[in-house]
Order: sequence, then C-alpha cells, then structure tokens
Amino acid sequence: MAKPTNVFVRDYLTDNGDIPNYGGLNLSPDIIPQLSPADPSKVQQLYGLPTYGQDIATQEKINIEAGQSNYIYMRAKNPTSASLTVQLSLYWSSGGTLQIPSQWINQQIGQSQQITIPATSVRAAPEPFIWTPLQLPDLGHYCLIAQVTWNGFNGITKSTTFPNLAAWWMYCRNNNTIAQRNMEMVNVKPNNRVEWNLDLLNPDPNPLLHTVMAVCNVPEGSTVALYCSAPQLNPPISTGPVTILGTDNNQNVIASTMFPANFQGTLQLIFQPPGNAQPGLYSIVAQQYAASSSGKYEFLGSYTFEITISLSDDERKIRIVEHQHQLLNKLLS
Repeated sequence: MAKPTNVFVRDYLTDNGDIPNYGGLNLSPDIIPQLSPADPSKVQQLYGLPTYGQDIATQEKINIEAGQSNYIYMRAKNPTSASLTVQLSLYWSSGGTLQIPSQWINQQIGQSQQITIPATSVRAAPEPFIWTPLQLPDLGHYCLIAQVTWNGFNGITKSTTFPNLAAWWMYCRNNNTIAQRNMEMVNVKPNNRVEWNLDLLNPDPNPLLHTVMAVCNVPEGSTVALYCSAPQLNPPISTGPVTILGTDNNQNVIASTMFPANFQGTLQLIFQPPGNAQPGLYSIVAQQYAASSSGKYEFLGSYTFEITISLSDDERKIRIVEHQHQLLNKLLS
C-alpha cells in the first residue's frame, strides 16, 4: 500500500489515507452534519484537528432533519511537509447500492470552499455547507459525498464517466480525495421552526461598520437568532438563540461587525416559537444600519415578516407573509 502524498478525506475513522483502501466506503467521519451552525470562531476547535479522532455525527446520533436547514461541516488532512491549498466540495445522492457520479455530480450542497491546510495538520472548512429546506429531498436514506480538488487536479467533474460499476468502485478504492457518508432524512424535531435567508450587502467601495437587527414582536418564550458565517466578516454574525422575554415589547436581537468593501453575503434569521404560543398576529423586522463617515448610523433598509400563529386540530400552525420594504439609504441608490 502507498502512503498518502496529498490532502485526503477518510472513508472510515481509522483510515490513514493509504492507497488502495480496502475498508468501508460509506462511513466518512470527515463529513459532519449538524442541526445548527457552530460559532465560526470555534469551528476548528469543534471539527478540526482536536476532534479528528472522533466520529462526531455518530457520537451525537445526528441525522439530516427535514423541514430545516442542515449544516454540514467537512474536514481534510494534509500529511505532507508543506502547506497545501485545496477546494472542498459536498454533494448528495439518493440511496442505492452504489452512488455513481451521474447520480450526484449535479446535486452540490452549497458552494465549494477553498482552505489552506498547514503541513501534517487537519483543517475544517470555515463555513458549513448548508442544505436548505428547499433543496432537501423526501424522507429516506441518502448519501453525502465529499471531494477534495486542487489546482491541476479536478477530480470528478460533470464530464467524468465510468464504463461500469467496477471502474467506479476501483476509483473510490484508489483515490483518497473522495469519501461518502450514509445518512437518514428524518422528521423528529417540532415543525414550528422557521428559517429565512436574506441578502446582506455593503455596496460601498469602503469597509463600513454595519449593524443588523431583528425587531421582534413574537410570543413570549420564542427564540430568535441571526447568523452570517462569511469568512470576510470579523467577527462573524452569530447571536445564538436569544429568548424573547415578553410579547409586544419589540425586543431586539442585534449584531454589529465590519463589512468589507462591496461585501455580499447571506443573513440567516431563525425563529422558533414555544410549544404553547398563543394564536395571533406577530412580526419580525430585519433592519440594517451602517456607520457613516460622521460616526452616525444611517438606516439602509428593512425586511418584514408578518407571522400568523393559528390553532387547528390541537396543532399550532405558522403562516408567514413577507413584505420587502424599500431600501432607503443613498448608499443603495
């Protein structure tokens, strides 16, 4: 067997990257699904070198949860004596006896991420690959496929073909740049969690301090969270779930950070009412402000979510009506 000479992902926990691999092919511990995003400042601590000897998803009994965004972290190891830069990509495939590329190459989750891994070390992608509710398939058995590529090595692409299943099988055995993990799509969490993704922009040619705010008129005991893990932000936006202490009090969830010039990202707003939420009309208003050269904050715009919670057949149901408000500030004109 040949020792690895490139960045690799594992097929199973004790896989050391040797080629060929004679172990299992659907147990990769380097594909790490989670039900909520981690604090971006702790990603390496949670999913990088310190936990490389753990199969986190198996330990935490994590499956893919229907009806919500799922956050899939990915890590890789560089066994060489030099720092290397690679691309990490993630795909999904329906369950089957073998996930040949034609089944999954057009089903990428999120965008590929570029990372630099120091010599003889392990790094996780800084952001999760987000599998959104609109992209999730039906309940059932699925496979996640991780791929490592780099300049001069494209790995499997849309034009890659295999003459038969045996050829694909041998590719997996002889390439440590691809790994798979079998997962179940389940629906075990309460279905009253609501997530929205909003564009987050700094159209100014200069870096500016921005504040995003969720003005909450929601049932007491609800939680509201704001996230944007874009690596350009320092610090990233990560409020964690904030418990709203009372109804009709317009409690605000606030995060401030420096936006680079011409920044484009995605703000995720997560709303979870309590199980005993009273029926009624509620709202969350997402607002964005930027510090001007004078030091004062200028209002850029807002986006309002009108929320109806109704009680029907002893089940609380949520209906969302969205109203996009005009962006007011001259920076966006």
